[in-house]
Amino acid sequence: MSDDNTPDEMTETQPQAERSDATAQPDEQTDDTPTADRVRRGLDYLLLAGLALFALVAAVGFYTSTQGAIRTWVSPDFRPVVSAAFNLVVLLVVSAGLVRQVRRLG
Repeated sequence: MSDDNTPDEMTETQPQAERSDATAQPDEQTDDTPTADRVRRGLDYLLLAGLALFALVAAVGFYTSTQGAIRTWVSPDFRPVVSAAFNLVVLLVVSAGLVRQVRRLG
């Protein structure tokens, strides 16, 4: 009878060992996956920061060029009014973007 129990016990332990081996492989893969996700996420943020920097440089260039166009095309009497109107539009657009982002994050 002990001979009958021994093979049964072996067959029962072998699938458990196989199960533990099967679960060990996905654990190793899940350890690698978060690292790859973190690297990918870091690269995404780095790309976002680079694009934001280029957008900031382009926005400053557009702003200064627009002010130059106002100085060139608008008569000196109306320059402060046109410049103030342009600055107000820029302020409203930036404020709307900030409010949208704060609501999105909150």
